[in-house]
Parts: sequence; structure tokens; C-alpha cells
Amino acid sequence: MGKFLVDKKSVHRQTVGFTIVELLIVIVVIGILAAIAIVAYNGVQNRARASAASSAATQAVKKLESFAVDGNGYPATLAAVGVLDSGTMTYQYTVDNSAIPATYCVTVTNGTTSYMASSTNTRPTAGGCAGHGQGGVAAVTNMAVNPSMASTANINSAGAAGSNAVVATGGFSGSSFVRRTFSAAGGAGLYFNPVTTITPGTTYTASVYTRSSVAASIRMNIEWKTSSSIISSSGGTSVTVGPGGWTRISASGTAPATADRVTLTAYASGSPWVAGDYQDIDAGMFTEGGNLTNYADGDSPNWVWNGTANNATSTGPPL
Repeated sequence: MGKFLVDKKSVHRQTVGFTIVELLIVIVVIGILAAIAIVAYNGVQNRARASAASSAATQAVKKLESFAVDGNGYPATLAAVGVLDSGTMTYQYTVDNSAIPATYCVTVTNGTTSYMASSTNTRPTAGGCAGHGQGGVAAVTNMAVNPSMASTANINSAGAAGSNAVVATGGFSGSSFVRRTFSAAGGAGLYFNPVTTITPGTTYTASVYTRSSVAASIRMNIEWKTSSSIISSSGGTSVTVGPGGWTRISASGTAPATADRVTLTAYASGSPWVAGDYQDIDAGMFTEGGNLTNYADGDSPNWVWNGTANNATSTGPPL
């Protein structure tokens, strides 16, 4: 038999492993599977929240309707029928027992999911009642009365002499706005007074839309007051406005310890106006907090007037 001689140096050991391309493919596949799993999990969570909110609204309706069986209308609060916030579940409730028939609307929010039911539609539907926050976002109250300037109520002026009047068409909000026509040269401007009690130490934000017949540098100014005098003021950034489109000006500030009311001024520095010039204002807003939200009033979608239309505060979700 012949012998075969093997040269050990000619033997190459081969190692088994992944190439870089194969590793990248595996990573991509894992990422896709993880994304699918997260989407599926979120879908299950969202459906669970929706189901819980809808069920809670159904139970609230049953308790409200049971309460009304005795003919005394609906309760003033949900607490009166044992419906209370719990965990991530919160309730908002509006009732009007003076209406014929009496009415109510309840919004149940679970996390970021809201369902509503009312005396006219007791079957829960996704969304919130008018005037309620929804989707986990709290409602906002515009504390300015006559915010869309439907009249000259609570609107005054300082500085250059002139007269105020409502213009029926062309407003930023709705149709009307207030115009001050100057009869003498000067500055200052228009101001409006929210008829509401402010809380010392609380931050507020004010805004109004304005324009002018001539270029004028105008700023929003919050004057913190007592019944007898101005304590201090919080001014916004001056903006040059003219006769074109409406320009929004705003300011934020914290109410001093002794302040119990405010005056909001669309104030022009210097003396930009002469006799015959005018300044317009519309869409006034005064809210708690330091955030400037989009203008809204009781005529806006899902908002309500907290009293007589165009002569009361108004509440609804941020728009």
C-alpha cells in the first residue's frame, strides 16, 4: 500500500460566522418585528382605554338617569351619585336643570382617550362635550367678556382723544370689531377689562388682535390693579402694525399679591396718530397660565359661553 503524506501546513482551518451584511439583515428584521410588536401593543392599549372610558360613561349615565327618576332633575355634581375620578379615569359634567327638559353632558377621559354621553344621546361616543377638555388636554377659559368686540361694553381708551364704535363687518373673530377714531394727535390706545376676579400669585396671558390706519408700534400691556390704583404692569413685545391684516399682540405676567383686577391695553408708544386716524381691536383673550393659545370664545367649535353670549367668559378645549 502506498502512503499518502499530508503537509500539515497545507491544512487551513475554516471558522464559521456571520458576515457584516448578514448581521445588518438580522438587525433590520429584529427592528421590523419590534416595531410591529409595539404598534400591536399600542393598539391593544388604546382599545382597552377606549373600552374602559365608554363603559365608565355608560355607568355614569345609568346613575344620572336613576337619580332623575324622582322628578327633581339631575344632580348638581357627579359626586352626588358616587361618580368620582379614579386613577387615570377623570370625569367632566355639565348640567342645566332650568332647561325644559333638563339636560346634562358628561365626558369621561381615560389617559388620552375621551368618550361623551348626554341626556339627548345616552350612548357613549368618542370625543368630549362642548366646553370640556378631551384627549387628556384640559379645557381653557377665556376670561375676557365681550371678547369678539360685539359691542363697546368694557372697552375704553386712554391717551389721544377720540371715540369708540362697533364696525359691523370685517372683524377677525365673527363679523364685528371695535374701532377708535382719533380726533387729536397722540398715542396710548384701546383697552378692555375682563370682569373676573384674579388670583394673586397666578400667571396669566393676555392677547388681542389689532391694526391701525398708519404704521404704529403697539404692544399688549397687562395693568395689575386694585379698585383704586395701578400696582404694576406686564408688557409684551412691541409690534409694528398697519392698515393691512390683523396682528396679534400678547403679554404674560404674574398677578401681584395685592392685585384683584386687570386692565388689558393695546398700547402704542410715542404719538403715531393724528386726527382722523384709527386703531382697531378684536378677539381679546385672557387665560390662566403662561401659554398663548389660539383665540376662541363661546362661538368656537366645542366651546360654550358661561353666561350671555358675547357678554360672559367662555370655556372649551384648546384649538
